[in-house]
Amino acid sequence: FVVFVLPGFPSYFGVPKEIFGVGILSLVLILWAARGVIKGEMSFSVGKFDLGVLALMLAYILSAVFRNPNKAEAFFYPGSVTFVILAAVFYFLVNQFDKKGKEGVLIGLFTSGIFLSLASLFTKLGLFAKVPQLPQFMKDATFSAAGGNLVTFTYLIALLPIGISLVVKEREFIKKVFFSVA
Repeated sequence: FVVFVLPGFPSYFGVPKEIFGVGILSLVLILWAARGVIKGEMSFSVGKFDLGVLALMLAYILSAVFRNPNKAEAFFYPGSVTFVILAAVFYFLVNQFDKKGKEGVLIGLFTSGIFLSLASLFTKLGLFAKVPQLPQFMKDATFSAAGGNLVTFTYLIALLPIGISLVVKEREFIKKVFFSVA
């Protein structure tokens, strides 16, 4: 998700991420509902932070609707409300997974951090500038797949505890070394 960028939008970084997030979360919701219908039972697991996440999401939505003079800007570009809604839906969906599924989500998040780190490293080393097939915005020395250096830094710092927990929990030596290096 974090490294998903596309040319042809007003923002190469924000709008494609919103579209990608809505598409993936919609697909997961449809699959989750279909599984419930096929099994003949619908269950919804709750977590410790559900009320806080729900309250934060509702506060963003209500603020955008009642206090924001430009509602389209709040929801679409730059779309901070959309990202909060997507994050909340993602949180509620991950709560529905079993322990193995949640571990897979953590590994997926950590893997996206690896890709983001590699993209940042390639940008700083000037490797993207040497690939003629890449769009011009990716060849720029200030390119960041996350949308900016501060966003990249924040995302990677947030993934640090996940990486440490993966290293501590992992039993296989090769995987432990991989997570440690990553």
